[in-house]
Amino acid sequence: MKTLLAVFIVAFAIAMGRAQTNLSTSASATNTPLPILAVSNAPVNAKAGMPTNATLVVLDDEARALLRKATDEPFIKTDTLVNALLGAVLAVAVGLLADRLREKRDKARKREEDKEFEHNTVLAIRRELETMGRIYGAGIGMSLKISESGPFFPVRLALTEDWFTIFSANAAHLGRIDADISHRIIACYALLKALIEEFRINNDYLLTFAEIEREQELSGNWIEIVKQSLSVSERKKQIQAILVAQFARIQNSEQALKTAVNELFAVLDERGIK
Repeated sequence: MKTLLAVFIVAFAIAMGRAQTNLSTSASATNTPLPILAVSNAPVNAKAGMPTNATLVVLDDEARALLRKATDEPFIKTDTLVNALLGAVLAVAVGLLADRLREKRDKARKREEDKEFEHNTVLAIRRELETMGRIYGAGIGMSLKISESGPFFPVRLALTEDWFTIFSANAAHLGRIDADISHRIIACYALLKALIEEFRINNDYLLTFAEIEREQELSGNWIEIVKQSLSVSERKKQIQAILVAQFARIQNSEQALKTAVNELFAVLDERGIK
């Protein structure tokens, strides 16, 4: 840029010099000095290897000062460059800070959403356990308590297809819940299923026991009754012994479930999930 400016000034000076040559006569008549430039058309020695009709341009002090200023002054000033670099650095810093704040805000919002999801999911599971506990206590649980003094549990539990609606719907999300709470919830439902399975087995043995009793009632004459009574009696004793053992397994499963549920509720109370 500085080179182009210097070339422009020199070209302008040459043009002015030629114009000055054409006006030399009028300038001599009026004795008016030409501005800026002095031009000489004196012939130059051809032996020097230069044209004999060369035009010599002489710059005055003002032209030389202008040319020197154009070539010496920097195209981009230092303070301007510093300000531009500082502005760019500040723009980058502000952009990075904005990205950092946005990322931090997104993470905080994600944590809040996960916390709310965990609270709502665990609370729903607790409500399901509480509801099933009340239904169990007012139904088969009460019958189990009444039968504690008997040899076995003579009541059949009516089984349904799906006992755990809320747990089944949220089983896939247990990985997003606190590990300790998740383990306790899974343990409770595993014990629930084990208790239901013990009741189902007891139902099968009660059915077999009832069929044996019907066989005794449907026997023909007394001779057949005497013949079959021994085998029927032995089978009945065997089934009854199995029912007694099964009754103990039901009671143990029930106690383990109550302990696990109470411990889970205690942990949830500490977390404010009530």
